[in-house]
Amino acid sequence: MTDGGPKALVVEDDVALRLLARVNLELDGFEVIEAGTIAAAEEALATTTVDVALLDVHIGGTESYGLLERLRAD
Repeated sequence: MTDGGPKALVVEDDVALRLLARVNLELDGFEVIEAGTIAAAEEALATTTVDVALLDVHIGGTESYGLLERLRAD
């Protein structure tokens, strides 16, 4: 994890895909925050802001789209 660089949020329930995304984003200089559920993503966003988000919209049903709308509004 890098300090002071851009932050990315990865929301993915598949651990292997989440790891792949994290490693590639870290190689590009991002500090990565991981979440395996929509609830975990919202909890993380309550305490930090992110520059980019990678969101699997299929993990949370309609909650995923609600999170996406809130991210876009910010």
